[in-house]
Amino acid sequence: MLNQLERRFQRFAVPRLAAFLSVGQLLVWVLGQAQPQRLQNLSLVVDDVVDGQYWRLISFLFLPPGLGVLSLFGLYLFNLMGTALEAQWGDFRFNLFVFVAWLATLATACGWPDLPATNVFIGGSVFLAFAHLFPDFEIAIMFVLPVKVRWIAMFTWIGFAWEIAFGDWMTKFMVCSGVANYFLFFGLEILQHARHSQRRMEHAAGQLALSRQAFHTCSVCGATERDNPQLEFRFCSKCDGNHEYCDQHLRTHEHVAPATRDA
Repeated sequence: MLNQLERRFQRFAVPRLAAFLSVGQLLVWVLGQAQPQRLQNLSLVVDDVVDGQYWRLISFLFLPPGLGVLSLFGLYLFNLMGTALEAQWGDFRFNLFVFVAWLATLATACGWPDLPATNVFIGGSVFLAFAHLFPDFEIAIMFVLPVKVRWIAMFTWIGFAWEIAFGDWMTKFMVCSGVANYFLFFGLEILQHARHSQRRMEHAAGQLALSRQAFHTCSVCGATERDNPQLEFRFCSKCDGNHEYCDQHLRTHEHVAPATRDA
């Protein structure tokens, strides 16, 4: 389906969308340093959109994650990771990834038309997608401690789960809207991996069960080497068939004759 969509709508894709959004957020960040109150005019509030402020449908995507200095580091990471996804997928698929999260966020915002919607979870989905494709990429925490993004992604998922469990209803839906694109792109792969892991665990359990089966069993008392590792087992050459006995019954058992076997 993605291949068909890409062939049909590739010409509409915005090239270097990650850089475009990052530069836009940087400019809004600079604006916020001088006139932070004006940023309210860019947030997504459905009631204001209905009143004719249609730019809010797009402008909220350019709101930076904050106005602090560390927000600049966040913009740098967004551009880095978004550009990597564009290189991996191509412009159209990255556009589609962002578009799905944007559309789902708009749908959620309609449920709370008087409250501003956030784009934080859209940026979070870009990070999670990057961590899924490049789990061993390292980020220097505080510019000193290198940490692989897979671990940061794990704590991000924990944070999202916390918001779903204990956040208000708007936040719950915003989280789901923000990561809807992630499951659209990776859901089938995750499901296949889960099934493969289940089959691998079942195989390992079967091998473990086989390893626990006794190799030697006494035909008289049923003792095995697992019951007593010091027992010795021998086959009786006078018995018809393959009959094995422990050292306590090797010489005291009744021999199995052909007539007895047939009977």
